[in-house]
Amino acid sequence: ANNVIKLSTWHHIVVTYDANNTTHDPKIYIDGIPVTLTEDSTPTGTLSSFFNPCYIGNNSAGNAGFQGLMADFAVWNSILSENEVKAIYNSHYFQNEHYTFDELNDKNAMGRIGALQKTPTGLSVTAGAGKLSGSLDEFRFWKVARTPREIGLNWFTQVRGGVNTDISNATLGVYYKFNEGITGLDATDQYVLDYGGRICNGAWTGYNTNSRATGSAIILASGSSYVSEYKDPIIRSNHPDVVALKTALLNSGSYHDSQNNSSFLNMLPSWIIEEDEKNGNEEVTDLRKVCHIVGSYFDKIYLQIQSLPALRQINYTSASHTPLPFAQNLPQSLGLYSPNLFVDASVMESFLNRSLTGSFEGDLEETKNLIYLNLYNNLTSIYKSKGTEKAIRNIFRCFNIDEELFRVNIYAHNSTYELQNNFQQILKNKNVINFNTAHNTGAVIYQKEFSGSAFADAPTDVLIGDTSGFITGSHGAGYTALNAPGGAAVGKLSLAGQRGLEDPYGFTFESDVIFPKFVRSLNEHNSTFLTSSLFGMYTVATGSSAIRSGADTTWITSLAEDGGGDNESGPDVANLQVYAIKNKYQSKHVRFMLSSSNEGLDGKVPLPVLTSSTFFDVYDNDRWNLSVRIVPSLAGSGMSAGIVSGSVEAFKGGLNNYDLIFKGYNDELGTAKNSFLLTASLTYDVGKSFLNAAKRVYAGAYRTNITGGLIIPTDVNINSVKYWTKYIDDAILEQHSIDYNNVGLSGSYQNISPHDLNTVGHDITNQNMLALHWDFENVTGSDANGNFIVTDISSGSVELRNNYGWISNYIGYQHSGYGFGFEESSTAPVKKTALNFNRFIDPERVVSSDMINILSEKDELFSRPDFVPRYHFTIEKSMYNALSEEMIKFFAGVVDFNNLIGEPVNRYRDRYKGLEKLRQSFFKRVKNIKDVEKFIDYYKWFDDAVVEIISQLLPASADFKNDMMNVIESHVLERNKYQSKFETIEFKEPDLDAAMKGAKENTYSWAGGSSTIPSSPRPTNKHRTYWDQRAERSSIELSSSRNTNSPAVNSNIDAQRET
Repeated sequence: ANNVIKLSTWHHIVVTYDANNTTHDPKIYIDGIPVTLTEDSTPTGTLSSFFNPCYIGNNSAGNAGFQGLMADFAVWNSILSENEVKAIYNSHYFQNEHYTFDELNDKNAMGRIGALQKTPTGLSVTAGAGKLSGSLDEFRFWKVARTPREIGLNWFTQVRGGVNTDISNATLGVYYKFNEGITGLDATDQYVLDYGGRICNGAWTGYNTNSRATGSAIILASGSSYVSEYKDPIIRSNHPDVVALKTALLNSGSYHDSQNNSSFLNMLPSWIIEEDEKNGNEEVTDLRKVCHIVGSYFDKIYLQIQSLPALRQINYTSASHTPLPFAQNLPQSLGLYSPNLFVDASVMESFLNRSLTGSFEGDLEETKNLIYLNLYNNLTSIYKSKGTEKAIRNIFRCFNIDEELFRVNIYAHNSTYELQNNFQQILKNKNVINFNTAHNTGAVIYQKEFSGSAFADAPTDVLIGDTSGFITGSHGAGYTALNAPGGAAVGKLSLAGQRGLEDPYGFTFESDVIFPKFVRSLNEHNSTFLTSSLFGMYTVATGSSAIRSGADTTWITSLAEDGGGDNESGPDVANLQVYAIKNKYQSKHVRFMLSSSNEGLDGKVPLPVLTSSTFFDVYDNDRWNLSVRIVPSLAGSGMSAGIVSGSVEAFKGGLNNYDLIFKGYNDELGTAKNSFLLTASLTYDVGKSFLNAAKRVYAGAYRTNITGGLIIPTDVNINSVKYWTKYIDDAILEQHSIDYNNVGLSGSYQNISPHDLNTVGHDITNQNMLALHWDFENVTGSDANGNFIVTDISSGSVELRNNYGWISNYIGYQHSGYGFGFEESSTAPVKKTALNFNRFIDPERVVSSDMINILSEKDELFSRPDFVPRYHFTIEKSMYNALSEEMIKFFAGVVDFNNLIGEPVNRYRDRYKGLEKLRQSFFKRVKNIKDVEKFIDYYKWFDDAVVEIISQLLPASADFKNDMMNVIESHVLERNKYQSKFETIEFKEPDLDAAMKGAKENTYSWAGGSSTIPSSPRPTNKHRTYWDQRAERSSIELSSSRNTNSPAVNSNIDAQRET
């Protein structure tokens, strides 16, 4: 090619070569255009090896160097087409972040959105090609470059309008909103209005009726945290909403005027009205317009006078009515000063109702007015309880917060702290499963492995592969009546020579049940059954993968082994059912019953029937903690029997049978209202088989094969379900009943049994024994099939699965639940219920009861010297308090806390080793770490204004800190230690009065071992012991007759002395 390359100019050069072309002709492109080549000779030969070096800027000999600049070099493993070469060449126009355009003609400039305006240089595509397939909310053209911060703050929200001279968006050139109000008329809607403050409206080419919609594309694409998009005012006067509203107002106004004898027009003389009617249309005459204007002012005054008395009346907002804009003055009118709220809000938050990352759900100013209105509406109750904690709680409720966010803390001076069970009354809305509807009485929740749902997304804390459809057992794998460890005979399990891993620990199965209150004439459904099923379990045939996962819920129903080999037959050794039985239809009185239904060992049901006495008015929103436990008889106090004895046969004999315990506890704000305790004895074989078997638990209705025909319905609310792989004593269960959130155990950080060889090498602690915990907080409703997923909040992680020995099969998986038979696509299966309960709090917090001291006669006579205590009150916000409350759930009361810090050995230690162990265990279970900044951002909305309101309700003599305290403190498991020195060892530096003498020296005879009376020379024939053993060799008496420097002489003297 000749005369194509220009000097001092950048060129794009491409060479393509087809090795399969017999002419061997290459092609050369310069700046995207093929050039004509002149061949000096016909190319011949074959393609060279792919492994030879490639040279850029020179040849292999190094004697043909390129004298110029290269910016890019690329090699393709295919032959580029002419269009591809052109596209690569044209792409260099778009490589720069900022490209300088020539000056645009302000009159003839034109832009196109969604397609090409004209054919690009070097391409064959036509104008209008490349149409966008997608949705656009807005288009903005700025006359200056926007910074990344400006783009990040405004990409998902409005920027409002712009003008040429004002400081607001003066650089905004064009602003199109495609989802503005649509009139439905194509001739109008095909023009897109410019909201940038100019008249740069856009013309829509190819517009049709379905081209525009009023929805938000960015919200539909989940690209914004907005729950709704700001809707601009309707501009078009021919918009259907405007036309319809105008017509309706004109019609209603005209009708009202015609029927209103006292209208301002009717008060004028008739001749004026008649003369005006002659001058034009009676509906639009000037007289009527003037009368309408004057009358509207009178109407406004009338409405204001009518509404003025109602301003101070209690009024509650609704979806269509917002709070009064001057609501801040309402509480002040009744004597409660209300300072300005949210003073720490930024300008963006105050005026745009959004933060840097998203928008608020409502208007910030309306939220403030709603708080003021809540205060005003509840002032009567607040003033009645003035000076008490109730008044403070009422203030919190007006702000829609509770003591989980703020804490009313009391510090005591001149007071002795006594470790005792501190409880705080809490009212909390809690998710419960509602079986008390006509559609849900036959529903059930059972264990099922989660494998995905076609109807709803999985909860964020439920992972496929980490769930299990049953609770495993040491004899659970391939379990039938014929393959139990040690051999078996049909109808009876052989347990010779081997014990199960669970044998010494027993188990506990507990559920928190609420019996809903009903009025017979107003009951939600007609309860025509006497017996209500509460919860239960049955044995799982682990030989079938479908049964293991819960996809197949067929029972083990007989002792015979079926021919199919799916292990569905065999003794159902671990089945139980708990019922509530009414004494008659529509009765509120109930007795509780525990029983088994399917055959176990020897063709008998595993558990005997245990029935409580009748309790009155149970169906009155009473909350019961019901539990079933099996425990070795030697383990009545929680010991691990069968290990200490070291012999399985000894464990089987006599005293080492199992106890079955059925207990119910009904607590009302820390006071035992009702309770029962029923026990029975189980043989070793029955108890062992029950503990070792694989199980599936359920709650709700009792059905054939869990999901089959309905046997016994239910009409209760289930608050929680827990399964422990050890025996839990009565005191702990009562603690769980008082505080349903509590999952504490005594010695939760301690090893379950140091004597058990099966736990050697694994740190299995008591808190690891919780295998299943359903609290239903993740349930929001059912899907189209009436199903939902229940999260097991107790367990399930790879770490737990691989590091805790045999218990890993229990705690290493999430035992997720599955709702079946509930009302379809409904929120009725779950109900928010206000539960009033006592929560166990930090034992060292001062509570109101500590401030009241009622003395007995003995106390008055033998009391200690009184120091008047002084209490200091503060309102605190602390993120560490939330952490402490989670930790306290692991304590089974103050006894467990006292064992950690109150053991005598801790007095002389420099740290609390038990607390360290429990702290380590707690943080092993923590999965989600929240950012500290999130607490700070949230707390800033609740400032000193809250405290300023509360301070007006406290006695003037109270020592109250009139400030919101931002507290940085240690959590409950991070406790400072004062070390006492051990009293029996005293370290003291003695004052030396004389040198210490050795034992040998003290055995010498003074008469013979001391020196003679000093003289010159001293006689050597006296005190022979001294001269033979102690006198120095250099003394004049010994050295006068010998050479003192002679080694031989000295050695001889030493030898004589040793002798």
